[in-house]
Amino acid sequence: MIKNFLEANGTYLVEIFTSRKVLRCFYVFFALITGMFCVILTPPFQVADEPAHFMRVLEIADNELVGVKYSRLASGTMLSQSVPVLEGIFDKLALSHQSKVTPEMLAQAMAVPWSGNKVSVGLSNTVIYPPTSYIGAVGGVWWARFLHSSLLGTFYLARVGNLLADMAVSVLALYLMPQTGIFLLVILALPMSISLMSSCSQDGMVLALAALGIACSLNGLRQSAVWQKYILACLGGLAFGCVAAAKAPYLVMACVPVLFMNRDNVKYVITSCAMSVGVFSIWVECGIRPVLTELAPQGASAAGQLSFIREHPILLVESIFNSLETYGNYLVNQAIGVLGWLDLPLSSGMYRFATILLGCTFALPFLCMRSLKTREKAAVRVCGLVLIMLAAVAGIFMALYVTWTPVGKNIVDGVQGRYFLPIVMLGTLYPFLWKQYEMSEDIQHSKKHDVIANIFANCFVVAFMVCCYAAVCQALSYRYW
Repeated sequence: MIKNFLEANGTYLVEIFTSRKVLRCFYVFFALITGMFCVILTPPFQVADEPAHFMRVLEIADNELVGVKYSRLASGTMLSQSVPVLEGIFDKLALSHQSKVTPEMLAQAMAVPWSGNKVSVGLSNTVIYPPTSYIGAVGGVWWARFLHSSLLGTFYLARVGNLLADMAVSVLALYLMPQTGIFLLVILALPMSISLMSSCSQDGMVLALAALGIACSLNGLRQSAVWQKYILACLGGLAFGCVAAAKAPYLVMACVPVLFMNRDNVKYVITSCAMSVGVFSIWVECGIRPVLTELAPQGASAAGQLSFIREHPILLVESIFNSLETYGNYLVNQAIGVLGWLDLPLSSGMYRFATILLGCTFALPFLCMRSLKTREKAAVRVCGLVLIMLAAVAGIFMALYVTWTPVGKNIVDGVQGRYFLPIVMLGTLYPFLWKQYEMSEDIQHSKKHDVIANIFANCFVVAFMVCCYAAVCQALSYRYW
């Protein structure tokens, strides 16, 4: 009976177990459930820089897209005096691992009313971020105001709005990705990615927009209609431009479409790149320059550091390598998932699982696409992607070396693993730069070992999502409750 069933439905079952559509549906379910648990189990303001991000969200929700510069060392906005009060209730959670959320804390937080009196709030580190990074959270605040929610309710609805918006952009990116773009899905499913999406941070939207830019660049190659190519070029350029506006070192990602350029798509590549540079330039002139300050940690000075680099250029390179040698492994763990204020690690097994899965899903497309024709000048295109990724990594280190590191120090301060996730996403492009995947209607998995490889990959990813859910919920529960 079982044999007859398998013979009759074998093709259908294979299609289900190898289909990325099923995996995308499971991702939606996983991200929504795990994200909502993160929203609930993570106490207010217990994600890195979340207080400043929430205040930036409130500023944008008040239709103030650009902040105010108070002096050469301070910029920010005017907010209800209740906001710093709410933040102060949960301050001690970040200072001590022994501190837990208590009923008294929750009672105090729920009792904080909206105050009509406004106070000046310094937001020098988040006031430069573009409104596009906070669309979901701002929508949550507007939703809360419509419901006449309390300040604490507004905070939680901002988190929920951010999660839903980031998920929507991520799912659109996964929908536009080719069948073999499983590596991108795994990055979006990492505990750190889900944690960022379910907070008030801008970094969740930055990840989603980076994924969208990559997906548009790839999907545009397969479209035959001119209007579809233009729409994808503009959408991809807009996504990369918003990512660069959020963090300037990501501007080199605007060059991604150039890697796929040929005689037939030059105008679409120029459109995408021009869109990215235009969005970035507009925000630099209108949003960053008016509020840029000279605020820096003790001993740090942008002018002094630049002068030091001119005199000792080799020491900058040494500082980057020293940093990677000193805390490179910790940066990898952070990128996978160190929750809270980067003080809540997961189990070592979870990090090993994630590392192995990332390696396997990175290699899988090469196996599936090996029969396709090699792209013209494939080696040059791949080298171009390597240079883009190295330039983005170097840009992050240099930006933090100049603005955040004491002058002359031989290690770079302020580097965090999540900054590299959009760059790691670019690894999705390697097999597509090597093979002409757009010449095939779809990548067929007719050979037995291809089918087996894809079944194992899908099952592996599903198992990883289940483990992520369990690990994140357990870590947050034990740490804060």
